[in-house]
Amino acid sequence: MLALKAFGSLFFTTGGLFLVFIFVSVTMIVSMTNSSKDEGVGSAQNIPADVLKWESYFVREAQKYDIVDHVPILMAITTVETGGRLPDIMQSSESAGLPMNTIDNEPDSIAQGVKHYASALQLSEAAGTDKWTVVQAYNFGTSYIGYVSQRGKNHTIDLAEAYSRDVVAPSLGNVLGSTYRYVNAVSEANGRPYLYWNGGNFHYVDLVRQYLSQGEVGGNEGFILPLSPPNITSWFGMRILGGVEQFHRGIDFGHPQGTPIKAIADGVVIASEYHNSWGNYVRIEHANGYCSLYAHNVSNNVKVGDQVKQGDIIGHVGNTGNSFGAHLHLEISTSRDLTAASLLDPAEVLGISR
Repeated sequence: MLALKAFGSLFFTTGGLFLVFIFVSVTMIVSMTNSSKDEGVGSAQNIPADVLKWESYFVREAQKYDIVDHVPILMAITTVETGGRLPDIMQSSESAGLPMNTIDNEPDSIAQGVKHYASALQLSEAAGTDKWTVVQAYNFGTSYIGYVSQRGKNHTIDLAEAYSRDVVAPSLGNVLGSTYRYVNAVSEANGRPYLYWNGGNFHYVDLVRQYLSQGEVGGNEGFILPLSPPNITSWFGMRILGGVEQFHRGIDFGHPQGTPIKAIADGVVIASEYHNSWGNYVRIEHANGYCSLYAHNVSNNVKVGDQVKQGDIIGHVGNTGNSFGAHLHLEISTSRDLTAASLLDPAEVLGISR
C-alpha cells in the first residue's frame, strides 16, 4: 500500500518493503466519550463499492466507542489503504502486533482498525490536537500526535513533511532526507510531488480527505453567495482538465467579466495581489478563523488590512492568471493554511446543490 504506518511498537510499510522495531506508545481503549463534539467530519463521497458494502460493520464497531460520526473518515481511510481489495481491509494487523495482512477477513480488520483509530482519537483529545492529526497518525503512528501537540496542535502539511523527513525517515535509515518522485493529483495540488524514502506518506491526510465532502461549517448559515445566481461551471474535487485528472481546490462561478464580487462574510483582507495561477486574487480571514479566496479578478477593490462587511464589493470577475474564460474561482478553508487539507467544499458551505 501507500506508506509507512506505526502501530504499537512496530513500524511497517504497507508495501512490505521493510520492518524495524521502534517504540511508540499506544494506549488502546475499552470505551470513550463522544470525541467529535468540537468538529464535524463531513460525509463520505466517491467511496468504492468494495468499501461501501461494509458500511454497517464500520457503524457497528464505531458505536462501541461512540464515534459513529467518524464513519465517513474510517471509510475514507479504508479507501486509501486498500480500496476494499484485500481481506485486511483497513491494514490493521500491525496495530494488533501481528505481521502485515495476518488478519484474513474484513469484519475482524474493521474491528481492529476502528479500535486503533478510537485509541488515537482519545490520545488526540488528551493532547488537544485536531482530527486531521489523528488521520495522519494512522499512517505515521500515534507518536505524531505528541509531535503536533508541541507545535501548535493542528496538523499541517508542513508539520507532516517535517515529521516524515526529520523523525520517521532517519529512524529507518534515511539520514540524508533522500526523496523519490510521487506524482498524483493530491501531491501536485500540494506542490510537493515527492516523498521521503522510508518516511511514510506526508500527503496522507489529503489522500483521505479527497473522499470526504466536508460539513465542518454547519451553523455558519450567515455566509452569502459571492455572485448570484450561482452559475457553477466547475465543482470542488477531482476533475478532468485538458485530458488530465486534477484536484480542483474550489468552485468556479461563470459570470461575465466585470461582474461585482461580494464578500461572503465580514472579515479582514489578508491578501490582495497577483498570483501566476490565481491571477488577481483577494483573500479574507473571517471571525471564526475560516478564510475565503476570490481569484482571476479583472481588478481588486480592497487592500491588505481592510475591514470588509458581508456583501461589500471586493473585486470584479475577470480572466487573469491561469484561466480559460471569465469566472470567479472561490475557495473556502478552515485556516490560513493554503494546503488541500484545510479546504472545504464551497458548495457545501454555501448550500449550493449540484
